[in-house]
Amino acid sequence: MKLGEDKEVLAALKGMTELTYAEILEVYGAPVPRFEPINWPKVTSLPGSPGPNFYTLQTFWLACKAPQIMVGVELILEGKIQKTYQ
Repeated sequence: MKLGEDKEVLAALKGMTELTYAEILEVYGAPVPRFEPINWPKVTSLPGSPGPNFYTLQTFWLACKAPQIMVGVELILEGKIQKTYQ
């Protein structure tokens, strides 16, 4: 996802599929979709942590992982891998 000022969700993907603005509103709330769990400098919440799990890709070296993560989500959504990304 791409966040703007005040944690507003500007764009989001589910696997390799870009979500429409209506889908973003459905997932992140209306009238302004926000991703509230992120609180700088805490930018990662891994499984076992309280609340939703998320991982941020803030550097060039981390951002190169994005395609692999997106393909992994696609495989989960297609039922080819019996895991969850939530």
